[in-house]
Amino acid sequence: MSTGHRTSRVPLLSQLVVTLSAFGLIAFWPSQSGKVLIVPLPGAGDIDLLTAMAQDGIRLIGSGPVRGSLVVEGDRAVVSRRLEGIPSFLVAAPPSGCSVSGDLT
Repeated sequence: MSTGHRTSRVPLLSQLVVTLSAFGLIAFWPSQSGKVLIVPLPGAGDIDLLTAMAQDGIRLIGSGPVRGSLVVEGDRAVVSRRLEGIPSFLVAAPPSGCSVSGDLT
């Protein structure tokens, strides 16, 4: 009869999930300044992101890969401030999301 100790794989798998999630967050976290992808959430309704971004030195790069999203360039703090009250989130802009260029200010 064997009295071997059977270990659970849950702690190892949990650590793996946490580590991969952290790398994912780092990869998509927008930098302090530069290109940012703004993705409106379903509760945004008919809010016009162009109007919300039309000041404070924020520059329109183009439409994003997600329907209704925008790629803008500017300071992340300024962009976040302009998005207060608008259901949306910011992620690092993918290179494929940069299509048309133009200033909003």
